[in-house]
Formats: sequence, C-alpha cells, structure tokens
Amino acid sequence: AVVRPGDTRLGWHLDTAGLELVPNPDADAGIASSIRCGLNALAAGSRHPQAGAALIILGDEPLLRDDAIEHLVSYWRQKGTSVRPRYARQLDAPGHPVLLDRGLWHLANELEGDRGLSTLLASQPGSVATLDLPGTNPDIDTPDDLRTLEGGG
Repeated sequence: AVVRPGDTRLGWHLDTAGLELVPNPDADAGIASSIRCGLNALAAGSRHPQAGAALIILGDEPLLRDDAIEHLVSYWRQKGTSVRPRYARQLDAPGHPVLLDRGLWHLANELEGDRGLSTLLASQPGSVATLDLPGTNPDIDTPDDLRTLEGGG
C-alpha cells in the first residue's frame, strides 16, 4: 500500500491488515508518483519477487466490493491479461480497480502528475480486457460526492 510518509493513522490500519507499506516521498506530485512508487517497490521487493500482476486500488472508492476484486483476479488467472471492470451503472466511466499484468508495469514510468493509467492503457489496444460487473463503484472526489453517497445530496 502506497502511503504518504508520516501518515501514521492510515499506515497503522493498512499495516494491521497485513499490507506492506511503501512510503511515497513525492505524494504531492499526484497519483502518477504513487503508481510508479508502488509498482517499482513490488518489482524490486523481496517479499513478492514472483508477482505476476498488481491490483491498483484507489483510496477514494469506499464502496469497492470484495467480489469485484475476486472477479478481476479470477479473470487474470484464467486469461493472463490485464483487466479492468465496467460497471453496469457506470458504462461510460473507466472502471477501477485495474489489475495490471506485470508485462505492462513499465507504462507507469511514462505517467506524470495527477493522471492515472487510463490514457496509456487506451494506447495499448488489446492489452487490457474489460470485465462487465453489476452495480457501481463511485469515485468520491469532492464534499458533494460524499454528501451524495451518504444520501444527503
């Protein structure tokens, strides 16, 4: 789990859950630095030297369901390709999380600023499958998004 250095509260929760913490000293530079930091740590790490894929989960999607992750992992194990969900109630939005096969980790080195992998993945036709899933997985970016999620918006 990529965390901001010194974020002891979040770090404690993630560490307690058994996740390896990877501090991102450049966290203010945007999501690109966090993706690079996490994938580079995973590629170089001794804890998971044979990792064939990485599941990139964003921290602003609190309704992410376990079964969505299970479906993505199962798809990757069967097909051996990167995969992302397309939610039935969000057909026009790129779905998250993204399960990125190790063969595409190098794309993270091309990322800059507060942009994720969507544009780069779109430039790699056929490299990322889309898996249709029911429901939705809302992205909570603003106080209004949170109020809507909580039923007050």
